[in-house]
Amino acid sequence: MFDKFKFDKDDITFTEKAVKYLVNSSNKADGMRDIKTKIKIILSRINTLLLTNEEDCIVNLKYKKLYPYYKTLPVLIPDEHIDTFLDESISSEKSNEPPSHMYI
Repeated sequence: MFDKFKFDKDDITFTEKAVKYLVNSSNKADGMRDIKTKIKIILSRINTLLLTNEEDCIVNLKYKKLYPYYKTLPVLIPDEHIDTFLDESISSEKSNEPPSHMYI
């Protein structure tokens, strides 16, 4: 999975509490598939945070509030960030500007 995002194994580390939280919050019926899916989502979102600038307002999901924690590698992912990364809802921060890609 790390290869897909061009991460080295030392670039991203989950705390022990984060790993336990992922395991305990996963769907028991899906087992490792559910955990793998969640890790893939987290890696993808960390990659997005690393490759974009907060000022560009590209990220509109709630995990955008994690920009300050994920500016450079290596990163340590605490359990408190897991739900934020996995939350699919839109951020409550409003902008009066149209989406950047709307008028080209």
